[in-house]
Amino acid sequence: MKALEIFESEHQTVLGKLRELRESVNRLREGAGVEAERGTLEDFNRLIEGDIRKHFKNEEEALFPVLGSVPGMRNGPITVMLAEHDILYNAFNEFNSGVEEENREQVINAGDKILTVLTDHIHKEDNVLFPMSRQYLRSDQLEEVDKRMVQ
Repeated sequence: MKALEIFESEHQTVLGKLRELRESVNRLREGAGVEAERGTLEDFNRLIEGDIRKHFKNEEEALFPVLGSVPGMRNGPITVMLAEHDILYNAFNEFNSGVEEENREQVINAGDKILTVLTDHIHKEDNVLFPMSRQYLRSDQLEEVDKRMVQ
C-alpha cells in the first residue's frame, strides 16, 4: 500500500475511534465519572500514543518535506497542517493528564478539542491535501514519500 493510501486508511480507523470518544465524552458531560469511562478513554490514549503520533510523524517527516518542494505548498497547506498538529499534541497531553488524574472537566475539554480539531484536520487532508499531493507530486516524489515512511 502506498503512503497516501495508508494515511487515508488510518483516517478511517481514527474516525471510528472518534465516534467512540464522542459517546464517552457525552456520558462524562451527563455526569459519568472518568472511572466509569476509563476503558474507552485509555483505549483512545493508546491510539494517540501509538497510531496517531506515528501517523503525524510520517506526515511531518515523509509527506510534508516532499510536498514542501512544490512552490506554494510550504507556506500554505503544510503550515496549516503543522499548526493543527501542534494544537492536537497539546490537546492529547491535556487529555492524557485528565484521564490519569481523573479530572472529568479536563477530559471533557480536551476531548472536545480533539474531536473538533482532529475531525476537521482529517477532512482537510482527505479532501484537499492528499488530492493536491496526487495532482502536484511526480511519481518519483510519491515514491520518495513511500520510502520515508516509518512502518
